[in-house]
Formats: sequence, structure tokens, C-alpha cells
Amino acid sequence: MAAAELDRAERALSRVADPALEWRPRLDLIRAALAAGLPERARAVARKADDLRDRAAAVLLVARDTRDGDLLDEAEQLVEAFTDPIDTMSGLLRMIAVTADWGDRARTRDLIGRLAAVAPPAEEDLKAGFRLVAGQARRVVRLCSTRIRSLTEVAEETSGAGTFIGERRYETAISVVPARYFGPPTKDLSPEEALLKELTEDDWAHVVEDLVDRCPEAYPAIIAELDALAAD
Repeated sequence: MAAAELDRAERALSRVADPALEWRPRLDLIRAALAAGLPERARAVARKADDLRDRAAAVLLVARDTRDGDLLDEAEQLVEAFTDPIDTMSGLLRMIAVTADWGDRARTRDLIGRLAAVAPPAEEDLKAGFRLVAGQARRVVRLCSTRIRSLTEVAEETSGAGTFIGERRYETAISVVPARYFGPPTKDLSPEEALLKELTEDDWAHVVEDLVDRCPEAYPAIIAELDALAAD
């Protein structure tokens, strides 16, 4: 992506008022900057995320892809500022995945110790949507309860520790977008048929990117409709 296109994308992102709606385009912009060999720009875009959880995830993404230890420290400080234990567990699990992949045994051990301090002993009092995170945290702690046998094993256990998109539901100015676990089955369908099936059976928020990729002319109509909904 050329510098002028990055400038235009960043200006458009700065006009998004709802943090929930800016997360996906911010990730795309970060990845585009990294792909263009502009890590400093990727860091700047990551640091501008309004939501603290999004900022931590974005900074960690750049740290992971650039192997920047100072930026990893910055991500850790952001995770330390979380007030919700589920967010803290998710953030620590993502950090452990990075340090284990880097082969940093000492830091991985330290992060697992901190994870052990916040992981609940049982999940009876947790909402169903959070049990996966808590259960994964306990498995990682148990895996390393005596000594870390293999960082590869730790990395594999934490590799699904919430994608950088996050597990939470986004409450936007327009609607609540639920997390997507499985879309409708589209095996043996052509790309066009699969898109039509998803549009009729899935939540539109999960299909809109595929729709715009295949039919760019749909974008103005979608924006106009969203503006009309927001004005009601």
C-alpha cells in the first residue's frame, strides 16, 4: 500500500467516532503499515486506539510481528491497567503466546505466575461466555505448575487465547454485534452462492466485508443505510 493510501485510510479511521466500529479497520491499517515496512507508523496507529483493551491488543500485535521488547513492555503495562479479571486473563494469555513463541522462558514464567494470581479456582460463578477463557488460563497454569517443560507446548496451549479481534461483544451506536463462532455451512458452494447464503442466514456484520470485497459498489449503499439508521 502506498504512503498516500495509508494517509487516506488513517484520515478515514480518525473520523470513526465509535471505538467498536474502528477496531477492524485499525487492525487492517496496522497490518498494511507492517506489510509496507513501516513499523513506526504501525505503532502510532496501534497507540491511538480509544478502548484500552483494543490498544493493548493492537500494541501487542505490532510487538509480536516486529519482535520489539520495549513495545511488549508497553502492552504489558496496558494489560496491568485492566479492571476486569476476564480481560486481564485474556491479555495475559495473549502475551504468554507471544513470549513463548519468542522462546523467552523467563518472561513466560513471570507472566504465567501473574496469570495464576487472577485465574479463578472454579468456574461456577462465571458466565458461560467467559468459561472458555478461565478454563484455558487454568490449563496453562497447571501445565507449568512445577516447571516449564516446553515453550512450544505453552505456545500451543495459548495459541487460541482469543484472537486479536477479541471475544467480547461490541455494543455500537447502531447495534450489538455478537461474537461469531460458526457461520452457515457453505461447503461445495461457489463464492457467489456462499456469499448469498451468508447474507440470508448470518449476522450482516460478519458478512459485510466479504460483500464489499466482491461488490465494491455496495459500499456507498451500506454507508447511506447506516447513516439513515443512526439518524432515526
